[in-house]
Amino acid sequence: MSAMGRRLRLKADVATSRLARDSTWGVFVVSTSSKIEVAQELLERALALFLDDHAFVPAIVLAGAAEDGFRGYLRRAGAEPARVNFARSASRISKHLNPAEPKIPEQVFVQRMRDPFNWLRHADDPSDPDNASWDFEVEAEHILSRAIENMGQLLSDYPTRVEEFSVAMRTRISRRDAAY
Repeated sequence: MSAMGRRLRLKADVATSRLARDSTWGVFVVSTSSKIEVAQELLERALALFLDDHAFVPAIVLAGAAEDGFRGYLRRAGAEPARVNFARSASRISKHLNPAEPKIPEQVFVQRMRDPFNWLRHADDPSDPDNASWDFEVEAEHILSRAIENMGQLLSDYPTRVEEFSVAMRTRISRRDAAY
């Protein structure tokens, strides 16, 4: 049977809020999810890709989507998303280290934090380069950290993989420090 002739078969998994196709009737089964549940699932998948597969590029995309989902809820609650806090700190540190230079606006730091995520998702802007040089592992660490921080402000339960990610980051930081 050709690929075109094959019937799509997706596992129905209402518990994890996935759109599924019933293999008998070909009818889509839709479950109700909140955006925060979707953001949690995206973060859990991003952590698995990062920790298990060392698949940093898809981890960046999923973690970035989770970060944005949590960010929306934080803004509604009047709380500060992690990227805003990080950008403010970076701007202050930059000014402290270079007092004679003009203060770098926080938005510049936010944009820099978002560059890899946005570059990976979009190819429609002709001014964007076809190639980019980033350490995707480090970028994945950063965006996962921000998504986890955002989630932590909203929810009391962390995905089980967050502790494993935290241990992996402490180990990597120790190795980096020892190398210098």
